[in-house]
Amino acid sequence: LSGSDTGRAAELGIAAMVANVVGLAFTLVFTRLLGQSGYGSLGALVSTFLILTVAGYALQTTVAREVSGALAAGDPDAGRGVRRWLRRLAALAVALAVVGLLARDVLATVIGVEDVPWAAGATLFAGALWLILSVERGALLGFQRYRLVGVSIIAEQVLRLAFGIVLAEGGLDVTGAFLGTPAALACVAGVLLVPLGRQLGDAPDEELPGHRLRDLARR
Repeated sequence: LSGSDTGRAAELGIAAMVANVVGLAFTLVFTRLLGQSGYGSLGALVSTFLILTVAGYALQTTVAREVSGALAAGDPDAGRGVRRWLRRLAALAVALAVVGLLARDVLATVIGVEDVPWAAGATLFAGALWLILSVERGALLGFQRYRLVGVSIIAEQVLRLAFGIVLAEGGLDVTGAFLGTPAALACVAGVLLVPLGRQLGDAPDEELPGHRLRDLARR
């Protein structure tokens, strides 16, 4: 069963459930560490990030469909363009990091967390990192690497909790608790680059008409 498509999909579902349990632990731990007021600010920041993740989930599904469709059609270069998509998203992440830092006070006011502007400034960067991770996971799902994607989902939540605790206890409080999220995303995305690179092999680093990053975003 574990070698069948159904079994591998089930493994991915189990990984998502485990990640949800770790997410519950995140809530319980930081409610105790930060107190009611501090966790209220963290909750607003996390909610903002969750809104930004919607685009990432959609992009992940689209990339998975593109890669799996190319494989089903017998395309020897399935995954072409993935490296270029990731480079463009990396450039976007850097740009949004700068914008977020410069506009941190405005973002803090919009989100309603005026007491933690640096954390508010990191929300855009976290959203961009999520897009990078979503493209990686989408490509790996297209290549049917379900178990690897499942492990990455659990690892993301565990690292998010661990980094958040270390940073919050290190004196950053609410800001540190939230910064654990982009730190975890960056680590998991960096690690996934290795197996994804092997999977892509010598696929051309080019985008076919209709398969550019903005075309995927529209779809």
